[in-house]
Amino acid sequence: MNKQKVYQQWLKKKQAVEIPEDFAECVMTGIYHDSHREDFSKWDQWVCTPLAQAGLAIGALLVFVIRFVMLFAAAVG
Repeated sequence: MNKQKVYQQWLKKKQAVEIPEDFAECVMTGIYHDSHREDFSKWDQWVCTPLAQAGLAIGALLVFVIRFVMLFAAAVG
C-alpha cells in the first residue's frame, strides 16, 4: 500500500465519525471535575489559620516537655 492510499482511507474514516454537539462540553466538564478540589470543611479551614497552627505547635511542645520531665524524674527517682 502506498502512503497516499493509506492517507485517503484514514481521511474517509475520519470524516465518517460523527461527533455529538455537546462533545466539547462533556470533555470540559470531565476535566473540571477531575481538577476541582473539594472545599475544606469548617474544621480544616480553622486548622489552616496561622494562629491555630501556632497553638497546636505550642501544645505539642508542652506535651513533649511534660513527658520528658516525667521520664527524667522517673529515671532519677
